[in-house]
Order: sequence, then structure tokens, then C-alpha cells
Amino acid sequence: LQREVVGLERSLRSHPASLIAPKPEVYLSVILQARNDDYQGGMVGRLNNMLSTITAHAAAAGLLIEIILVEWNPPPNKPPIASV
Repeated sequence: LQREVVGLERSLRSHPASLIAPKPEVYLSVILQARNDDYQGGMVGRLNNMLSTITAHAAAAGLLIEIILVEWNPPPNKPPIASV
């Protein structure tokens, strides 16, 4: 077992991106999906409100969080969420 741990440590030092793991300082991962199709209007404003609310609640609770926003099935005639 010790040999396997040492081998893993060497591997991580030489290829740190080869193992993807959550950062230990992050307490909670929040995964959101969104789509820039402007369904019911005001998508950007609603997304900003949601992000502000999540971060405000996490700060009030003293939680460290990460927010992962996944763009789901983007319409071809709309810009990606990252650009709006």
C-alpha cells in the first residue's frame, strides 16, 4: 500500500492535472444548468439574481462554495451564456 501511495504522489507531482478532484477547501458544490433561450424573458437578470442569492446565503452561513454553471443545449441563434 505504501508503494502505491508513493507512486500516486509521484504521478500527481509530474502530472497534477491527471487527477481531477474537488478542492478540499470547497465545502459545497452547486451545479446549475441554464439555457440562453430567453424563455419567459429576462434570463440574464434571473440568472444574476439566482447567483447573487446563492452567494449571499452561503456567505451568511459561512460556507465556502463553488458554483458550476452548465449551459444546456444552447440555441444556435443565441449567444452562449458566457458571453452575456
